[in-house]
Order: sequence, then C-alpha cells, then structure tokens
Amino acid sequence: MRTTFCRYYLLLLLGLVALVLSSCASVLAADPPPQVTPDTTNPSTLKVTITIDDDQNATDGKVGFTMQFATNEISDANFIQFTHGESIFCNDISLTFNSPNYTARVTRPDSNSYFICYYKWNGRRYQFVHLKVRSLLKAPLLYIPQNPFDIHYTPDATLPLCPMNVTLSDNSTTINTSFTESRSGVFQTSVTTLSGVGSLILTRTCTTNEKGIQTASDTVDPHVAIPLDMVNITYKSTYRLYETWEPPA
Repeated sequence: MRTTFCRYYLLLLLGLVALVLSSCASVLAADPPPQVTPDTTNPSTLKVTITIDDDQNATDGKVGFTMQFATNEISDANFIQFTHGESIFCNDISLTFNSPNYTARVTRPDSNSYFICYYKWNGRRYQFVHLKVRSLLKAPLLYIPQNPFDIHYTPDATLPLCPMNVTLSDNSTTINTSFTESRSGVFQTSVTTLSGVGSLILTRTCTTNEKGIQTASDTVDPHVAIPLDMVNITYKSTYRLYETWEPPA
C-alpha cells in the first residue's frame, strides 16, 4: 500500500514539474528577443518584421503599423533601436520607438494607392515598402431567411488571394470558419444555431516575405527594389458587423 502511494505521489510530482516547466516555456516564448547594439545600421544589415493592422471599423480612418528591426550581424533573434539619427516614415508619418517596436497610425490611402515606407540613414532615404492598399471588405447587413446563406464582401480584384476567417457569434455561441478569399466576394455558410443579437467578423490575412538585397538595376520595376536584407509583412484587414440573427423558422 505504501509503495503504491509513493508511486502515485511521484507521478503527481512529476506532472506538476512538467506543468511548471511548460508554463515557463510559454512565458519565455512570448517575451521579445533581446535588444542589441549593432556595429552598423547600414540598410543591407537590417531585417524587419512588419504588421499592418487595418481595422476597417476604426473611427480615425487610420491603419496601425508595427515594425521590429533586427540586425543580420547576429544570428540569434534580436531587436534594435536606432540611436544615430536613423528614422522610419510610412506615407510621410514618422514611426516612434515603443520597445521593442516602431509604431504609428497612418491615414488609409485611397483605393489603388500604396503604403510607402522609407528608412532614412546617413541623410539618404531607402524605400523598403511599396505595398498596394487592400480592399475595404464592407460586409453588408444580413437578413437570413434560409439556410445556407451567403456572406458577401469586397474582394481584391487583382492582388493575390489571401486566407480569410469569419467569426459568427450570438450571446452563447461562437463559430469560426477559415476559407480562401475568392474573386466573387461570396462565402457560403450553413449556420442554424445563432439567434438574437450577435456579430460577424471578417478577417483577411496576407503575408509577403522578401529576402535578399536588390537594387533598382536588378529588377524590372524599381519599386520592388529591396535595400534591406529581409522584409516580412503581415497585412491584416478586419471588418466587424453587429447582427440580429434571424434563423429559419
């Protein structure tokens, strides 16, 4: 009996230790990488991870930009703060450092326009983002007389299609569905469990990963020149619509 109890206690103790280690690992994974001070901030040594948060319900009509810069002189993950007069601008708005990122809210350009970002170093500007603005999703008000029903949104007419997600909810239920954006701008769903006040949230997430240093002479289009070592962009568009669900009788 004593042996059985000891084994049970040992298993319980090992389980608690594993849980603590797992929790610590999760906390560490969520922490930003260490800040470093590189020997140079020449554009060719820089890597940047960019998040564009286009909340299309924002009342200020602006889009959030978050950038984390790193140096390729150090192989491990890192971030840097510019301290020798370097600066970053997107559509003429200066980004400010909020450790570990540079951030700003940029006025959303008109359709068919671009987000253009520059890195200023040693008195010279280096364009590292020339990104066409994505469509406003603008899902219309819904009345659901039958099942299934269609969700309509405004797709991008010519840009690459991206992964999308729709979240439908009422006071007690939340349903998440992933799909790929289509040129038709229609997604058919079959939901019969929602009723009363709720919401519809559409999210489109587009990613681009540009690696390698290019100059205007290396490309047909000078706008795609990449003066930095790496530019990774996640462009997230979100549209929220509050609904009163009327499921079929």
